Amino acid sequence: MDIPAQKNSINAVLEIGYPLLDKINIYSRENAKWIETRTGDDLPFSDREIKHPKFLKLVHIQAGVPQTIYYKVMSDGPLNVTSRLWEDLAFFRNDRTKMAVIGASFGALLAILVFNYFIFLFFGDRGYLYYVGYLFFMILFIFSVRGFLSAYVFPDFPSIISHTTYLFLYFSMVFGLRFVGEACDLKNHSPDLLRMINLACVVLILVALLGLILGDRYFLSVVTPYFGICVIGLLAYTILEGIRAKYKPANYIGLAFLAIMPAGILYAIGTIGLIQHGDWTGDLFQIGIVVAALLLSFTLAYRIRYNNQNLSKARANEGQMRIAFSRKLIESRDAERQSLASELHDGMGQNLLAIKNKLSRAIDANSGADKNVADAHSIVQSTILDVRRLSHQLHPHILDRLGLKEAASAVVRDAFGGSEIQIKCLIDDTEVPRRSQVALHLYRIVQEGVKNIMTHADPAHVNVEMFQLVNNIILRIENLSDTFDLAWRPAGNLKEGFGLSSIRERVELLTGECQFLQNRTGGFRIEVTVPFNK
Repeated sequence: MDIPAQKNSINAVLEIGYPLLDKINIYSRENAKWIETRTGDDLPFSDREIKHPKFLKLVHIQAGVPQTIYYKVMSDGPLNVTSRLWEDLAFFRNDRTKMAVIGASFGALLAILVFNYFIFLFFGDRGYLYYVGYLFFMILFIFSVRGFLSAYVFPDFPSIISHTTYLFLYFSMVFGLRFVGEACDLKNHSPDLLRMINLACVVLILVALLGLILGDRYFLSVVTPYFGICVIGLLAYTILEGIRAKYKPANYIGLAFLAIMPAGILYAIGTIGLIQHGDWTGDLFQIGIVVAALLLSFTLAYRIRYNNQNLSKARANEGQMRIAFSRKLIESRDAERQSLASELHDGMGQNLLAIKNKLSRAIDANSGADKNVADAHSIVQSTILDVRRLSHQLHPHILDRLGLKEAASAVVRDAFGGSEIQIKCLIDDTEVPRRSQVALHLYRIVQEGVKNIMTHADPAHVNVEMFQLVNNIILRIENLSDTFDLAWRPAGNLKEGFGLSSIRERVELLTGECQFLQNRTGGFRIEVTVPFNK
C-alpha cells in the first residue's frame, strides 16, 4: 500500500477486513526501521495489536514523507484481502455505528429464534424445530464469519474457530433443507424429492465430520462453496415443486428465500474467488438472513393457519360424508325392511291365509275331522299372527295407510296397553306426508324411545308429545319414574347407547337437534326438534 506524502502528521488505522484469514504479516517503516506485525485467526486474539474482530494495525504517517506498507497473507481458505487506511477517529466513529447496526440485526435474529422455539414447544410442529435449528446455526456461522466468535467466545483457542465455522454452515444447510421439505409438505406432495433431501442432509453431515476428523481446512474451504450452491439449487427446486403442487405456503417460502438466495450465491462465489469479498457481501448476506427470518416466521404462522383451514374443511367433508353414508345406510335398511315386510304380508301372509281358509272349510264340512287338521289350523293361525307382527316391525304399514299420528299413537298403545303405567299421549296432526322419510324417521324415533323406556326403566308415568310449531316438528318422550336405571347412559355418557345413538343419527339426517336429559325426579327425557318444510 503506497501512502503519498501528507501535509500534516496523521495517526491512521490500517484495516484488513476479512476476519477468516489465517496468517497476516504486516511490514511498516517507522523511525527508519522496518517493523513486522503478525496477526490472523491462527493466532490468539490476545496477540492482536488492537483488540477488534477485524485485523487492524496502527500506522503513524509523518508530514511530507511518503510511505509504503507491505503485507503478506496466507490462508487455507480464499484470499479475500480487502484493505483500507482510515484516520483513527474516523475509523472508530464508523465502527461504532456499524457495530450498533450489526448488534441490532443479531438481536432481531435471536428474538425470532426464541419466539419460534416457544411456538414449537406450544404446537409441537417439527417445521418450527427445523427452522429454529437452521436459524441457530446460521447465527453462529455469521457470528464466526464476522470475527465475533474468535473475539468474544474463544479468544485463546483459534484452532476451534477454524473448524467450527464450517460445521455451523453445514448444519444450517441441513436444517434449512429439512425445514423447507417440511414446510412445503413434501411428505404428501413429493416423497421422492423428500428422500433426495434426506440423502443430501446425510452427505452434508458426512462431509462436515470428515473435514473435522481430518483437520483439513483446505478441503472444506474448496468443497463448501460448491455444496452451498447445490443446496441453494435444491432449495429452489423444492419450493418450485411445492408451488407446482398448489401448496400455498410454498409461495411465501419462495418469497422469503428470494431475500437470501442472491446474497448466498454472491457469498459462495466470493468464497470461490470469482468476485472480491468485502464488507458489502457480508452486510448483504446478513440483511438477507434477517429479512428471510422475518418472512419465514410469518410463513410458518400462515402454514399453521392454512393447515388448520384444510383440516376444518376435511372434518366438514368427513361430517358430510358420514351423514350421507348414514342416510344411505338407514334408507337402504328401511327400504329392505319395507320390501321384506311386503313379501311377508303380501306373499307369505296371503299363502298362509289361503291355507287357513281351506282348513276352515274342511273342518266346517266335516265336523268329525281329524285332530291333526284342527292342530294344523291352529298353527297356521298363530303363524299368520306372527307374520303380521314381524311385518309390522319391519315396516309400519299403518304409517302408509293412516299417517304419522295414528302410527305413533299405536306404538305407544301397543307398548303400554294393559299395564298399570299412566300414559299421556298427545300426538297432534302434522303436515308431514305419510310415505315421506321424515314420517318414517319420526316413527322410528318414537319406537326406539318407547322401547328404551320398557327395557331400561321402571316407569310409573310416561309422556309422549308430538306437535308442529311453524316449520318445526317437536317430539318429547319422557319417563317420570322415581327410579332411573344407569343403563340409559352407559359409563355416564348419554351418547353411547345403541338405541340413543340410532335416535341421534336419525335426527342428524333430518338436520334437527336432539337432547337427552335427566329429570330432577330421576326420570329421563328425549327432546327432538326437526325442521320441516311443506
